[in-house]
Amino acid sequence: MISLGKSHPDYIPSAILSKYIRNFHNETATLKPMLKASFGDKFHEINSEEPLDVVFKTVSKLVEPTVIHF
Repeated sequence: MISLGKSHPDYIPSAILSKYIRNFHNETATLKPMLKASFGDKFHEINSEEPLDVVFKTVSKLVEPTVIHF
């Protein structure tokens, strides 16, 4: 957002962006059980407070494609 500059039409002030993030965080308490019920074992919760390399490895294990050669 900073690279857009305050005069850019897509710029969102940090106070408003912070409010959006807080609202999303508050809604996750009801959203997570619904997602777990809908996606079952395909729902993965990742602790983003861990070191970046640990988070990256966890995410990579979930999204890396499997290649099978016959």
